[in-house]
Amino acid sequence: MGTTVINIEDSNLITLAEAKKHLRILHNREDDYITSLIPVVSQMVEEAIDRTITGKELRLSSLKNGLYYLGDYNIESVNTVRLYFEGVLVGEADSFTLKGKTVSINDNTDFDSVEIEYSISTDYPVIPTAFKQGALLLLADLFHNRQEIVIGRSVFNTDTVMRLLRPYTKYITV
Repeated sequence: MGTTVINIEDSNLITLAEAKKHLRILHNREDDYITSLIPVVSQMVEEAIDRTITGKELRLSSLKNGLYYLGDYNIESVNTVRLYFEGVLVGEADSFTLKGKTVSINDNTDFDSVEIEYSISTDYPVIPTAFKQGALLLLADLFHNRQEIVIGRSVFNTDTVMRLLRPYTKYITV
């Protein structure tokens, strides 16, 4: 088992009601499909600007080592640190230290892997309208183009979405 980080709870840029209004859908037969697209487009917008837009709960799973790097996020808090030995939960860490973006475990329990649940905060306390509009455009494209593109059919152009998000993109300066 290597180090993995997964979302266990997050909020999204748009709601089901906003999505249905944008798609002009009045029935609820497509609700499950639309709901499955909402976190996808939220993540696509976050990846396009390389920033955290909505707060999240994350879980890091890793083999035992000295320090556990939680990622390049604004870490709000560490909620739980679970210790495992040969795949079996042996308990929660009594003592751990969060320093910057790393956690060190100060526990005498014998363990060979760890699971850390933590919260990250958003880079944007107020979500810009451009983010919602970009997410809605991406959602419409994914909703209407569920299959391979057929010759003679219009193709979605992401230039509009990229122009909406470009002012918020984090660039690395060298």
